[in-house]
Amino acid sequence: MKYIKTLYVRKPSIIFECFTILFVKKVTEMTKQAVLFWSGGKDCVLALHELKQSKSYQVDYLLTTYNQTTERVPFHGIHIDLIEEQAHSLGIPLIKVPLPDQPDNHSYEQIILNELETLKQKGVQTTVHGDIFLEDLYHYKKRLANRVGLTAHFPLWNKPTLDLSRILIEQGYTAIICGVDQKVIQPSELGNHYSKDFVYRYKNMIDPCGENGEFHTFVTGGPIFSKAVNIKYENKVQTLFKQYNFIELDVGI
Repeated sequence: MKYIKTLYVRKPSIIFECFTILFVKKVTEMTKQAVLFWSGGKDCVLALHELKQSKSYQVDYLLTTYNQTTERVPFHGIHIDLIEEQAHSLGIPLIKVPLPDQPDNHSYEQIILNELETLKQKGVQTTVHGDIFLEDLYHYKKRLANRVGLTAHFPLWNKPTLDLSRILIEQGYTAIICGVDQKVIQPSELGNHYSKDFVYRYKNMIDPCGENGEFHTFVTGGPIFSKAVNIKYENKVQTLFKQYNFIELDVGI
């Protein structure tokens, strides 16, 4: 009788353990492992912010391309060491992908496809991007992911950019303007904080998130970061294609 009684007492515990294992397995199967393409700016941060509200995706890696000569993110002037600081603060492994100077599209695609194939072997199922409404980029990035058997996810897609701008600011994220199109934004804005005042000053000239390339940002902190990222820069404005101005951001003390 003692033997039967012991089995009776332990049986609910065994059932509970089995249920827990099945539940965890089911949740794991429903959650897609993802790599988030990461420039260090507000859009990729907003994409990560959105994903953290969801149980459908788990960002296992950040992926950043950078110029192997300058060691900076193309068109942004952000040193790759700053991106590493962000990744460390977020607690997400960073995949650094060096690019040659001015690679042609075929070379770029081969580099990215090789990286995605490697990540696929590690269990990644989807790429994630911070694009909002540019159709050509949306379809291009989907096709690129599909070529190695991955899907592509765009958590900000078609969301009102003024609302996204408000979320970033009101949630307490801090961002520095590091690049501008001088045709619509004064170069004197470089180094300033991305703020409601900035958006208001140019409200009739720009998209609030700079989706048309009017400006670029670097996010230094916010609720998903464990600590702020310190930066430094010189007031020396760089020019690209005689139209775009940017400052070079480096790790601060």
